[in-house]
Amino acid sequence: MKLQLIKIRDAVVDTFWFLPALMGLLAVGAALATIAVDSAVGNA
Repeated sequence: MKLQLIKIRDAVVDTFWFLPALMGLLAVGAALATIAVDSAVGNA
């Protein structure tokens, strides 16, 4: 079972879309965090 999960993980990480998708998700997370901090500081 563990070996199958490692093979699946390696197959996903080696695909072309993995890094751009990861960067997009991180950018969305950073934008949401920035909005939350801005609204918390702006109301203080």
